[in-house]
Amino acid sequence: MAKSKKISSSSNKIFFLIILIVFLGVFIWTTGKVHSNWKTYTDSEYKYSISYPSNSKIYPQGRGGFQISNGGFIYVSVIPREKRYTARSGDIYNYIPAETQILLDMEIGESKSTVPEYPHVNEFYTYRRLLDIQIGGFTAKAYFNPPPVWEAPEGVGEYRYYVDKEDYLYLIGGYVDTGLIIEEKKFKEIIFTIRFTN
Repeated sequence: MAKSKKISSSSNKIFFLIILIVFLGVFIWTTGKVHSNWKTYTDSEYKYSISYPSNSKIYPQGRGGFQISNGGFIYVSVIPREKRYTARSGDIYNYIPAETQILLDMEIGESKSTVPEYPHVNEFYTYRRLLDIQIGGFTAKAYFNPPPVWEAPEGVGEYRYYVDKEDYLYLIGGYVDTGLIIEEKKFKEIIFTIRFTN
C-alpha cells in the first residue's frame, strides 16, 4: 500500500511539472519575446506597435497599414470604426466588408468561402475558424486559409487574426509556407510582439 502511494505521489509531481512546463511555454510564446537585434515599428495614430527582425524589408501602407517581408509576408491593416462597412475593395489591404463579415460570423471549427458567389474559385478562399488567441492582451479571432491560396506560390497558406477594439478593427495576417516550420514559427513570433496603446 505504501509503495502504491509513493508511485501515485511521484506521478502527481511529474504531471504537475509537465503542466507547469507547458504553461510557461505557452506564456512565453504568447507574450511576444522581442529579440535584442529586432526593430520596432510604432504607429501612434492607429495605436499599435510591432517588432520584426532587423534584416526584414518593411513597407508602411497608409491608413495604419504595415507589411513585413522576410521569406514570408506579414501585414497589419487598420480599419477605423467609420470605415468598417463602407470601405471599398482596395482601400485597406485585404479588407472587404462583406468577406470580413462572413469570417467574423463563423463559429470555431467552421469552414466557409468568403466568395460564395464565385464557386469556381472557392478552393482559393476557404477559411477555417481556429480557436481564439491573445494578441497584445486582446482576444483575436483566428482563421486559416490552407493552400492553395489565390495568386500565392504552391504550399503557401494564409493566417488572419481580427482584434476588435473600440475605435479600430485590426486585421493581422500573413502568408506562410506551410511546409517550412521555421517560417510559420517566425510569423507567429512576430505577430505576438504586437502591442496596442490607448
